[in-house]
Amino acid sequence: MITELPHHFQGRLTNLDNRDTKSPPGRQAILEAACTWPIHTLPLPADTQSARAAGPHFRETICLVTEGGDAVEHTTSRIGGPSASALLMMGLFLLFTSTDVRGARLDNTIGVVKNARGSLIIIRGAGTQDRVKGSAILPLFEGDELRSEPGCQAVIEFHDGTRIALNEQTTFIIRSRPAKGGIVRIIRMLLGEVWVKTSAKPDPLEFETPVAKAAVSGTELNVRVADDGRSQLTVLEGAVDFWSEGVNCSIQRSTQSIGQRGKPCTPPVPVDGSLVTGWSRQLMKLVRTVATIRAKGSGVRPQGASSAAQARLLAERAAKADAYRNLLEAAYGVLVTSSTSVRDLATQNDNVRTTLDGFIRGAGLLEVRHLDDGTAEVEMEIRLNREFWAIFPRV
Repeated sequence: MITELPHHFQGRLTNLDNRDTKSPPGRQAILEAACTWPIHTLPLPADTQSARAAGPHFRETICLVTEGGDAVEHTTSRIGGPSASALLMMGLFLLFTSTDVRGARLDNTIGVVKNARGSLIIIRGAGTQDRVKGSAILPLFEGDELRSEPGCQAVIEFHDGTRIALNEQTTFIIRSRPAKGGIVRIIRMLLGEVWVKTSAKPDPLEFETPVAKAAVSGTELNVRVADDGRSQLTVLEGAVDFWSEGVNCSIQRSTQSIGQRGKPCTPPVPVDGSLVTGWSRQLMKLVRTVATIRAKGSGVRPQGASSAAQARLLAERAAKADAYRNLLEAAYGVLVTSSTSVRDLATQNDNVRTTLDGFIRGAGLLEVRHLDDGTAEVEMEIRLNREFWAIFPRV
């Protein structure tokens, strides 16, 4: 659960070689312990190689740390040159090619990403990346590239309820193509392993690997892609159409097929799914659901109630009010971008604050308990779905 981002836990690290933090004395160690990750040089388009050679490659990194130790690092690369004209050309290139989340409308999100273990990289556009550590939640957009580092396992959830777990050292890009009545979501998988569980009514979903393609609907599956592109598909529930070298293999429940370069997909063979998905089962125990915030509240029976039934009802009402406050506080800690929290936007915009309050009032009631001492306890939840992100203006 993300908590409010305290001001004294915010730090700005510039050029990485000369660390200068705005943290007051005593917070330096905390900041560096949570935010010191190796920064990988992003591959630049061919058009920018000469510009890189002509000048230094600067980076500005903003690191945000929550009270629970979760962190998000946002890095923007800037390529400089000795001449003003070169700098102008590079600025124009980045302006028209970047898919950074800044300037995007949050009602255009396709889901959320939540890191469960290790450090997850989200590449948003030319020279821009977010590095998520811990349980911080960020919105997900089409075109995002996700990379799980060694030791990292993460989960994403689309707005239709489909969940995808990433094993370590996995890379894929989220794309789409138009289709009758809407779009087909495409996971362009380059390397690694994912587990997929579609929702009851999923949007069309396809997987593309270097050597194969799979059409997914109403199913549970596991996909593993090796360095040479060799693609292993294991279907745990339902059925999946699997293409390799122009051959379509229908893969049924508890069977597995392999696609290799220059060869058709292999005939499906029976497989024990638990031997393939042990890693994802353990991960999903830690991540109950990506896009949900839960909170509890408690209330006591008033002394002046006219009857026991009224006292019971008033205690329950007080518990719900307490749960609403706790849900709102938890929602304030959600990061809308890697450098902006819900609290920031609600503070700046009265309409955001009012709409968010209304959204919280629509929270689902999970459980009500009445204790022997007269106290009532409730548990409620909200989902960080498309309606939640649409509350916020362009950022």
